[in-house]
Amino acid sequence: MTHQNLKNNNSRIHTINFTQMKNLSVYNIFILWTCLFPGVGMGLEYLDAEWSGAGKAKRSEWASFSAGFGDPGNAPDVEGSTAGGVIVQRAIGGTVTGSGNIYNPVGPSDFELRVTQEEGIEELVLQVRSIGALDPTSVGLKVAGEEMPRVPQIREVGKIPGDFGSTIILVFSWKLNGSGIREAVLSFKAAGPHLSLDGVRMDVLLASPQVRVIVDTPLHDRWQYSFNATPGLRAKASTFRAIEDGVGIFRHGTFDLVFDVSQESINIEQSGFSLKSARLHIMTTTGFTVPYDATLDAMETYLPETDSRYVADGDAGRPVELFGLKFNHDLDIESWTETSPFAPGAGQPRHVVPGGFDSEGQFRDVSLALDFLNPSFVHPFAIGQIENYASGENMPFDSWMTFDVDLSRSSVAGYFNQALAQGKLGLSITSLSGGGLGNRAFPEFYTKESIEGESPWLELIFAESTSTELPYIESIQVDSDNIVLTIMNAVEGGFQLRWSEDLKSWKDVLNPVVETIGAGQVRWTDSTAATHKFYQVHSKP
Repeated sequence: MTHQNLKNNNSRIHTINFTQMKNLSVYNIFILWTCLFPGVGMGLEYLDAEWSGAGKAKRSEWASFSAGFGDPGNAPDVEGSTAGGVIVQRAIGGTVTGSGNIYNPVGPSDFELRVTQEEGIEELVLQVRSIGALDPTSVGLKVAGEEMPRVPQIREVGKIPGDFGSTIILVFSWKLNGSGIREAVLSFKAAGPHLSLDGVRMDVLLASPQVRVIVDTPLHDRWQYSFNATPGLRAKASTFRAIEDGVGIFRHGTFDLVFDVSQESINIEQSGFSLKSARLHIMTTTGFTVPYDATLDAMETYLPETDSRYVADGDAGRPVELFGLKFNHDLDIESWTETSPFAPGAGQPRHVVPGGFDSEGQFRDVSLALDFLNPSFVHPFAIGQIENYASGENMPFDSWMTFDVDLSRSSVAGYFNQALAQGKLGLSITSLSGGGLGNRAFPEFYTKESIEGESPWLELIFAESTSTELPYIESIQVDSDNIVLTIMNAVEGGFQLRWSEDLKSWKDVLNPVVETIGAGQVRWTDSTAATHKFYQVHSKP
């Protein structure tokens, strides 16, 4: 199965073909692309950020300059500029041309853009249109005179050859989430003499009001191990691996938790706020010896040394990993409790296993961490970190370990949004540390039943929903003879679905029946699927 996702400022097209994609030629894809992006490579128009037009978005634009060098610089001159900012040429020799460009025949131009906002800056997007090339490595961000260690994302909008050099628009973007920056200086330089600065656009997304929610104890927590004689009551939970020769490495001992994240519990109107960050806190116990590893280890380091693909691990220890919870048999997150049976019977798969998203976006059982015959790697939601502690040293006792969940992955964000909609969040703490009889060489953590240490707790940050990002198809799955679409940013009644078999003739899906599976996330099933279909979702006017 192959799919393709194309996006513009009006809609996204998601293509699926259950036979062959060879019928869709490169020429057809190119024609589609140029239709969707009419400005690129033609008029060299600036691009809109995904959040342009949101309540917290501002924009400033410069089309003509008046100061070729030094202060007071150049304020935005295009009507409707609301983000302020001043552009200053710092290189001697800069002068203003008759067309209003800043030109420097002496040496490389050196510009800075000074930004001041009354509220914290969430994101910055800088677009520079020039005749002649900028030096992309020169682009930087300073706060209070200090260079910020944030490398911008860089891309080229387009290029048009001309008599005096190519006209180019480059886009630079920074995510400053949670930094609270109100004043900043953006800097960019020419690659050499004779650059002519033709125009600049700056988009600023201000930070939305945020709410911090603390869930101070799990609803359920359990050391998940077949020989745990006190399920749900044990004060400590250790995490470790098991190795079966010729088969693979298993996540054997896990620490599983369920938190109450219902609207009544966290007191957040989820329709007005979106999840910004999620952090889990757990405390280490005492009496074990295991090196602290704060980084994800490569899959090849887990293979047997006799395997030709084996690579030695470059650091000591193994990381502590965070996954979701996957339920087997007839139990689910609503019916499972910390005292439920480990498995239906002897030798049968356990009721609860760690779950993660594979490369296809499928949520699957990851208790088999590595299959020796068919090795693949499923990334965890997060890796455990201990503040101000160096990797390689033995893990400290009675210390907090935190897991910052990677919500930039749409699959993980969807898992958390679905949990918020359902009211319960399941998490599994695992590690592939070794050990053995009399050798406690694996990490251990306090449960909520402990009277020595602290209970696990969850920290959630919500931000006021201001995004105007358009609905899009996140994934397509095959379920028997049906096609199941997961649609993100789906405001009820505010989007339209349609489909095509040839990208020429489109048919609307009238009154699609959808299932809400998370905040702004719905699922729709097409039970009339053909062998070759294109889908499109767009906002209703």
